[in-house]
Amino acid sequence: MQVDQLRQVIDKIEVLEREKAQVQDAIKEVFGEAKNSGFDVSILKKIIRMRKMKPEALEEEDLLIQTYREAIGL
Repeated sequence: MQVDQLRQVIDKIEVLEREKAQVQDAIKEVFGEAKNSGFDVSILKKIIRMRKMKPEALEEEDLLIQTYREAIGL
């Protein structure tokens, strides 16, 4: 029984890994389209990362970046 369950778990993970690869390829394509449209991909990635953050964490990061920039004269 454990062997069957192990095989099922491994099969599920393999299916999900294939789906994950397909999603990653689709994301790369969208970034390529964005780049071809004149968008800066690195900035898009930063914006996406920022949108995932909690507002307090984003505010704290912005404050620290501003503090560091001022400290080095930017």
